[in-house]
Amino acid sequence: MSDKIEKNESEWRAELSPEQYHVCREHGTEPAFAGKYHAYKEKGVYKCSCCSAELFASDALHREESCGGHFREEFQTPEGEALRRDDEFAYAAAWEFNEVGKASTLHKEQLTFDYVKLATRSYK
Repeated sequence: MSDKIEKNESEWRAELSPEQYHVCREHGTEPAFAGKYHAYKEKGVYKCSCCSAELFASDALHREESCGGHFREEFQTPEGEALRRDDEFAYAAAWEFNEVGKASTLHKEQLTFDYVKLATRSYK
């Protein structure tokens, strides 16, 4: 955003829920695998509670190594790198919106790699 939002703490408390205030203003967090969005499957865009900036589209969540998932142990190699799952995720994708209240359709086009070998990126 280009414009800084200036509010005092009482204004933030009035605007945000107690949980939002704790996370956004007090650097809090919720326990892992908890909260109402843990298993949330609705398509849409997640936005910041404070400024409404778009954070990410929920359709990216079907790729478990996306959106920071590689920081969780179940999505890491024994060396702590992001676990590649090319057998499941080597495709280009687009979601088709059907209509409000109906599930979106995922269209996939498999990718083939004739000249490039897929490999785990090392951050070390």
